This record gives sequence, structure tokens and C-alpha cells, in this order.
Amino acid sequence: MEWIAGFVIAATVGLTGMGGGSFTVPLLVLVGLPTTEAVGTAMIFASVVRLMVAPIYMKRKHVHARYLGLLLIGAVPGLLVGTWALRLMHNPAWKPAMLLPGDVLTFSNKGGPVTHVGLYVGDRRFIHSATRGVQVSTLSEDDPYGRWWYRRWVGVRRILR
Repeated sequence: MEWIAGFVIAATVGLTGMGGGSFTVPLLVLVGLPTTEAVGTAMIFASVVRLMVAPIYMKRKHVHARYLGLLLIGAVPGLLVGTWALRLMHNPAWKPAMLLPGDVLTFSNKGGPVTHVGLYVGDRRFIHSATRGVQVSTLSEDDPYGRWWYRRWVGVRRILR
């Protein structure tokens, strides 16, 4: 399945020059990758695809050198700011601040497939099923029991707007 998505995205990039990140990142997040891994994977994927097609565009003289230079002048600081913002969002102190009541939290024991879900209720607390029935737990590195959940937290899905 993933190779079909790779083919379609690469064909779109080859035909239009767009789609490396705008299609790949949402697709990878939908299949369960954390956002930072989805962005990194999409970045490498798009880079490899574009590196293969760039010489063709250059050989055919389909590149405007002045505009390329001007774009790159803005791209370098933009890339640094974007990478910094992504690292900030991946910072443990940042993640709970972005949650809203009603968000579905996903957890995994060893970073593999999702093994547990909970519903965020606010103030770093979430409700979920446990061996003793329904339970409210804390999502915090500071709380001994909450730390167990926090370290296994792999994603969030917002289903309410």
C-alpha cells in the first residue's frame, strides 16, 4: 500500500513540482506516524525524488537561475525557523499545552502500533479504560503514574472542532 502512495506522490511531484510534503505528511500521520517522523520521512522522500528529477530540468534549461537564487535566500532562514518550531512542538512541555478537551490520545507500549486510547478531558488529565474499569489519569512527566502514560503517548487525533 505504501509503495502505491509513493508512486502516486512521486508522479505528482514529477508532473507538477508539488506534493512532496503536502501529500506525504498527512498520509503518514494518518497511518500512525508521529508528526516529527512524518515530516522527516516526507522531507527525505521529497529530496530523493527531486534530486533525481532536478538534472533533467537543468539540462532542458527549465530553471531560472536568478529566481532560484532569490528563493534559496529565503529558504535557508525559513528552513531553520521551521525546524526549530518542529523541535519546539516535539518538546515534552509543549505537547500537553496543545491538547483540547475531546482529543483522542493514542499510546503504544514499545513505539509500535497503538495499543491503548484515551480521551483528553483537560488539565493534563485523560479518561480511559483500565483493569479496574474507567479511570482518569494524568499525562505528566512529574507524576509517577502519569509518567508511565506520558512516555507511551504517541499521538493525538482531534475529532471535535
